[in-house]
Amino acid sequence: MLLCYNIRMEDNSKPRYSNTNWNLYRTFLACYEFRNYTRASEVVGVSRPAVTQNIKELSKQLGVCLFHPHRKGVEPSSDAIAIYPTIKMVVDSLIEAEESVQVFNEESSAVIKIICTTNFAGYYLNEHIVNFSDKFPNIRFDIQNKSVDDALVALEKNKTHMVFSIIPSSKLSSLDFNHIEIERFPQSFFTTKTFAKKYNIGKSITEKEFDELKFIAIRTVHNYFDMIKSPEIFVDTQEMLLRLISKDIGVGFGIWEVARDVMGKEIAFQFNIDNKKPDDVVLICLHPPKQSITKAASTFVDLIKKGC
Repeated sequence: MLLCYNIRMEDNSKPRYSNTNWNLYRTFLACYEFRNYTRASEVVGVSRPAVTQNIKELSKQLGVCLFHPHRKGVEPSSDAIAIYPTIKMVVDSLIEAEESVQVFNEESSAVIKIICTTNFAGYYLNEHIVNFSDKFPNIRFDIQNKSVDDALVALEKNKTHMVFSIIPSSKLSSLDFNHIEIERFPQSFFTTKTFAKKYNIGKSITEKEFDELKFIAIRTVHNYFDMIKSPEIFVDTQEMLLRLISKDIGVGFGIWEVARDVMGKEIAFQFNIDNKKPDDVVLICLHPPKQSITKAASTFVDLIKKGC
């Protein structure tokens, strides 16, 4: 049971403590978010009857009805809706405080919240998540894909522990958020060996020769880099880019290591354009500027960096 200060204090007296049972509030949050007592019992780790009892107890303490029966579970009352944001903020803060001071070892339990702004970030993290889970089996991951703008908002509001994104090395100095550089990757132009043979593409070609080729680019990459010409085909994901190029219809630009691994060494073909050396791309981990990274999240980042 956690204790907290009672805000009201008598003059010349010591701080008083309340006997708030925060498990009641954890149960409330689970019921509110899942709208189902059975699902809430699984999340909180107590029996279904215990969930019902916790909600009854909290309703009695607060003097309000928190949930109404619904054919698929329960629905929060107007009072529950009103107090949810405050309870959510307080409980999340308590969890963060516990994680920040607890001894982190193989028996530790926590949730690492991650947002990836690119498919590459998720692709890169897969192996590291598996390795981390083998060492720390009790740690859970909550991974989401969001746009850069949405990810930064989540960071500012402390809704995530970290954001993994890629950025050109030349733009690192402009970052406002605390960040950790994970690894750098060379970028290049690539296609298939079949397409290269058909259009006589050598290891290095001129800009004029490149202008005659169909160019396929990821929309976000195009926004980041000064391309030598506008793409004929825009796509939103790296997966779509590599699938199209694998069909022998054009050339692309991106992280060569990924193109080679996904398309296959026997298929992928790398080439350069005279006097055009693309920036390296850097995988970075952003974390909230006003909050220390939790021990679980920090250990995960350390494992990644050691594996680079």
